[in-house]
Amino acid sequence: MYFDTLYINGQSYVGLYVSRQQEILTLQAFYEENFIGVVVCKLEDHRGLKRGYIAMLAVKDAYRGMGVATKLVQKVIKVMIEKKADEVALETEVSNTAAMALYENLGFMRSKRLHSYYLNAGDAVRFLLPLTSRDNIYT
Repeated sequence: MYFDTLYINGQSYVGLYVSRQQEILTLQAFYEENFIGVVVCKLEDHRGLKRGYIAMLAVKDAYRGMGVATKLVQKVIKVMIEKKADEVALETEVSNTAAMALYENLGFMRSKRLHSYYLNAGDAVRFLLPLTSRDNIYT
């Protein structure tokens, strides 16, 4: 398996992110005991709401397009509903059209564009999924 690792001051981005969080949840996907994907998320207070936040989603190249990412995100949504979250948020690069389609198919709505959000100066789109609305398909 190969993932590009982003290092900040000698520490991997994931390690740095995890070390700064009070409570994170990591869900891993396996196929025949082989690791094939992961999602890292947390629950936080945000402007008076309980917000589930998806910090990272990655699926091994050979398993993309098979629903692994969909199942991981659906599991996060279920956990956040159980934890009484009001919404789930995430960001993805505007160039990642596959990810944007995935999130929109799961009911996420584009919230705003974040200019030069990533270290590579790439723009991001923030997605939100309300969990307390009567119109939400998950509640």
